[in-house]
Amino acid sequence: MSLVDSTAVFEARAASIGVPDDVVAAMALKGWVSHGTYAFAVATQPGADEQAFLDGVIIPLLGGADHIAAPKLRRLFFESHTLTSAELRRQVDSTEQEAPRKLPAPEISQRMEMLQARIRPLIVANFMEPSHHLINSLVQCVEDGRVRYIEWSRCTSRTQEVNNIKEDGDLKIWKTDSTGTIKATTKEPSIVASLNTELDVHNALRRRGVAYEIAQAMTFEVHEAIINYFFFELKKDPMEGFGQVTLQQVAAADRELHVRLAEATRGGFKTGPAGELPLDIHVKRILDGPELKWMLMPLPKRAAGKPTTDGPSKSSNDAESKRNKAEPNKTKQDSLKLKRLKRTPMPKKLVGCVPCNDEGQPLCFAFNLGTCASSSDCPKGLHMCCKKGCNKRHAFVACINEEVQPVAASRKRGTAAVKVDDSRPSEPVAKRKRLVTGLQPRGGRAPLLLSDFKFKIDVTSEDVDIPSHISESVHPPFQGIPIHSKLISSRLVSEVGDEGEKRTRVVSTFGVFRSPFEFLHRAMTLEHPLDTPHNVDKCNLKAILFIRDHSASEVVQFRAKQLKKYMSRAAQMSEEEFRFKETLDVDVRRVLEGKRLLLFKEMAADANVGDETLFQELTEGFRLTGEMPQSKQFPAKLKPAMISVQQLRESSVWAKKMIHSSCRRVGSDPEIAKAVFEETQQQLKGRERKGRGELWFDKLRLTLVMSLYKTLLTGGVPPSSSLRVLRLLLRVRVSKFRED
Repeated sequence: MSLVDSTAVFEARAASIGVPDDVVAAMALKGWVSHGTYAFAVATQPGADEQAFLDGVIIPLLGGADHIAAPKLRRLFFESHTLTSAELRRQVDSTEQEAPRKLPAPEISQRMEMLQARIRPLIVANFMEPSHHLINSLVQCVEDGRVRYIEWSRCTSRTQEVNNIKEDGDLKIWKTDSTGTIKATTKEPSIVASLNTELDVHNALRRRGVAYEIAQAMTFEVHEAIINYFFFELKKDPMEGFGQVTLQQVAAADRELHVRLAEATRGGFKTGPAGELPLDIHVKRILDGPELKWMLMPLPKRAAGKPTTDGPSKSSNDAESKRNKAEPNKTKQDSLKLKRLKRTPMPKKLVGCVPCNDEGQPLCFAFNLGTCASSSDCPKGLHMCCKKGCNKRHAFVACINEEVQPVAASRKRGTAAVKVDDSRPSEPVAKRKRLVTGLQPRGGRAPLLLSDFKFKIDVTSEDVDIPSHISESVHPPFQGIPIHSKLISSRLVSEVGDEGEKRTRVVSTFGVFRSPFEFLHRAMTLEHPLDTPHNVDKCNLKAILFIRDHSASEVVQFRAKQLKKYMSRAAQMSEEEFRFKETLDVDVRRVLEGKRLLLFKEMAADANVGDETLFQELTEGFRLTGEMPQSKQFPAKLKPAMISVQQLRESSVWAKKMIHSSCRRVGSDPEIAKAVFEETQQQLKGRERKGRGELWFDKLRLTLVMSLYKTLLTGGVPPSSSLRVLRLLLRVRVSKFRED
């Protein structure tokens, strides 16, 4: 609720300028309970029509124009009109960069008192009272009609807000206003709510519930149902083998709840049929649904490490005896001191290094990080590399900088290195199986328009279980990968170690999903491949453009004219059509008896059909062997050569044997074999127009066909085998021949 619509603000302002309480009550009877309603008490602007204001406001309320409270009503009317105009201008010129709209303090106090009276004996005070910044953030959501998630750390209390002190009062930041002008504004101090314990989280959520009630977005009771739902799942005893629900799961479920609320209120905030606040009905439905339950399910416990035995092993005893022989003067206290030194916490940039050398002398961390001012050993420790096994007189930073690859450098430092690959991930095996079965027909000619994954990440591991999905409690080295990422593939990779040894590692590829809003935004920018005219042939595209550029009556007239033209031509060519059909073969004439062939030929010429042999092949037939002439109806597609000349020569031996083996299986058909032989000889007549490589291939084909023809004469080739021979000859793909 804005300032102009607040009854509490209006009454407080009227009292501050001295308007009597009985006059304010009389104004309420007329419906003038806010600045917004009082500004339109009369249909005139302040000072424009005094008589209309007297007749409409002063006399009905005060009884006379000379009453002592008349100037105060005029002042209040002027202020109401000014505030209402300013509010309308703010709504028109508002931008996303503006600060949240502030709810007036009297309105906050009035709503707080109403809530306190309803929820007694629970007291809204101290840590339970939300900060005004939290309230104003939710008020802005209500005014915009959009749900925004408020992080738990921003659910601060009024006590924190009051006690907050700016560190630098002169600190300014540059921001743009609604007109685009850059101005210096004071930065608001950032305060964060304490979330150290479950009680702190519970109090923060309760403060958010009070703020929702004051902002008139959700009742306090409904928000309490959300808190009870979350903490019931948090404190519920899990089954054997499963861990306790964590606060991270509760936080994720809380975010999912607000995402579902945003989906349910796309059309804006609307009150319920019985006067419920905008979010009350949707919250009850979401809590009863399965959206949050699966996020609050207990997760399986991680396998515990193998327990160590009480007594020392044989290998440890041998190592201990050797160490004692090499260092006879070392006492038990020295060994304990050395163990304590090796457990010293390391700086973040030196994780994986050692804090001391083999003798137990500490190493200087500042020297290894390159920040030590001393040029030699200092009281902090020796100036030696803290990399395990190095023990050289240089800093750890210099040792790492010798590595060219950042991943190898990170591995030497002992930190996790994650490779991010922004290229499109390959399809999972399960998806490929669906393609084979036809459940989701997406082949190479119709790829996915939008990938399921935003990007993919490659992780190298060794001797660890690879998870199928990334959870919050994932084990090393898979930390750092976004939660809910999916395993796409994994492969073995052999690497050579620093000392020349061969190691086998597993490279796992994880796909990171897009958020629903990112996927929707990308999907809305895509175009369907069939929406573009490039896939339409020229004739149909020309017809589409003609229909687009002409009216329906013009299209009808054009079609009637064309139909009349060809009907007239059919009548004129009827005798010629009869004489032409008499020249056709008997079987062909029986099939084409009812067809107007000459009219078809003329229509094809008018339509600019480029197939010059179409009419001849229709009436006289076409050859089963040899090369077919181009129809010019489809774009030419040339397949690149796949094998070399040497490979072709080597494959001719088994190709000939394959032809012979396939020709001996069933019956014989010497007629087709003879036709193939004659066609091959006819093609070889033009060999003077071909290159040497092509001549060699023609000789190979002629040899194969002659061998086949001889076999056919003996009666051992089936009819289907002849066609199989043709297919084999057509499948042989010859690379670009070079001069022998």
